[in-house]
Amino acid sequence: MEQKLLEWVKQFPADTNRFSMIIDPRLRNQYSIAAARKIAKLADSCLIKNAKDRPTMSQIVERLKEAIQISEEGIASGSRSSEPSGSKFFQRKPR
Repeated sequence: MEQKLLEWVKQFPADTNRFSMIIDPRLRNQYSIAAARKIAKLADSCLIKNAKDRPTMSQIVERLKEAIQISEEGIASGSRSSEPSGSKFFQRKPR
């Protein structure tokens, strides 16, 4: 089942307009599409067969921080596009 899911999702590359088709419509306007694309690319890089070609855990953390930054900038600018934007999905919870 997991392999079939991976094959299916490959039809919607993060760099294409088709990418937004795989995002749950209930989440529209709750996150930055740019951040979602960055995370999708990161997840894909974590699935590379050769472990030496995968990102390190510190690289993963850095890329996730970048995705959060992208989302926060989207909220600050108040920008909206035809694709989902905003960033509730990536907002940090208050401590």
